[in-house]
Amino acid sequence: MKDLIVVSYSPKDTEIIGKAIGKVAPSGSVVLLEGELGCGKTCMTRGIVSARGINGEEVSSPSFTIVQEYGDVVHIDLYRLSSQDDVVSIGIEDYLYDGSVIKVIEWPEVLSESFDLFPFSVIRVICSFDGDKRIFKIYAGENLLFLIEENLLSGGVDVQNS
Repeated sequence: MKDLIVVSYSPKDTEIIGKAIGKVAPSGSVVLLEGELGCGKTCMTRGIVSARGINGEEVSSPSFTIVQEYGDVVHIDLYRLSSQDDVVSIGIEDYLYDGSVIKVIEWPEVLSESFDLFPFSVIRVICSFDGDKRIFKIYAGENLLFLIEENLLSGGVDVQNS
């Protein structure tokens, strides 16, 4: 997988990054969102959802409900789960292997699933803080990453190739 580094200076920038991903993520793909609390994972999900034609304002952190569906996007927040048994008990595998929806997963570290051999596209986003900025490192296949970068550049977002 190749990577791309993107800087967000505001929640609006973070949503634009999400839109760039949502516009090109193929059905069945999974978007893994990793990073500290408050780094913008849910904000990015709003952008992904709005790029798919759904009102992004409807998106909230699903920490208490764990799974929320927005059209063809399934938003899964694993923050409150502590083991693979917890993950299995909510039936996440039914979502993971559904080729008709995009899965956005916050806190995917709790999954024992290896996405290296996953049958659909995988986009991994790692968020970190840098003062008031957020730094997003995006990993994806080369063609998909190119399309994401094109969308970001047309949206005026600060993109740095690594």
